[in-house]
Amino acid sequence: MGKQSAFINMGGMLIAFLGALLIGTGWRNVFFVFLYAIPVLLICLVCIPKDKTAVEGDVQQATEKSKVTLTGEVYVMCGMAMVIALTTLGVINTNSAILIAERGLGGPAIANFGTSVMTATGIVVGLLYRYIYKTCRHYTLPLAFIIFACGMVLMGNATSIPVFYLGSIAAGIGLASSMPTGLSRCAQASGPGSATFAISMFLSAYMVAAFLSPMIMNPVSHLIANGTAQSRYNIGFVTVVALSLLALFHVRRVDAKKQADHTALQ
Repeated sequence: MGKQSAFINMGGMLIAFLGALLIGTGWRNVFFVFLYAIPVLLICLVCIPKDKTAVEGDVQQATEKSKVTLTGEVYVMCGMAMVIALTTLGVINTNSAILIAERGLGGPAIANFGTSVMTATGIVVGLLYRYIYKTCRHYTLPLAFIIFACGMVLMGNATSIPVFYLGSIAAGIGLASSMPTGLSRCAQASGPGSATFAISMFLSAYMVAAFLSPMIMNPVSHLIANGTAQSRYNIGFVTVVALSLLALFHVRRVDAKKQADHTALQ
């Protein structure tokens, strides 16, 4: 899962880099960056081989495996993904430039470079994820959330550009550690033939929450704070700290139950 996360982050870094170049020609031109999907689609249509026709026995086996069985763990991971995307990723993507202006640190290019720094950090962490998980085990998810929270508070309250970039690095570490952990736990907690569906649920929940983030976080920040970009970063910080504690209790409980069940079977 770590390598897949690294490749996803590479795409995100490319988009952020192109966005930084285009914003100098006018803010509307930034949306042209999404045209990258056209060559990707063409490559997929041309290069991905067509599936071979399955024999009758394979069809029966595929039908049996296609029965979707999801556990509570999948729904918990999807819920956590939604909270993260809603309160952190969505806030970073839509408020970085506003935050930089509020803090008097510079222009939109600095915010875009900060996003690129976060994504580049995610690439490195994704490639090293195997070793991170071997070291942290079931503490990986809560630790990732804590690091992400540190990134949010550093970025949101940055008094200089280096502090803002340091927060971007911490956010990149947290994001790149939490995403593959959530994906892996969804896949492992699913029934036979349901892993793909569970992973799709996780990613869909994440993306939908990131899309809804401005529509939810902006009114919330005006309701409970002063409505500034900084307030939205601070709300994200508090939310992710709380989520890290919930993740710690949940993951330890679930993993302890798995260990007990494994011991009982031996």
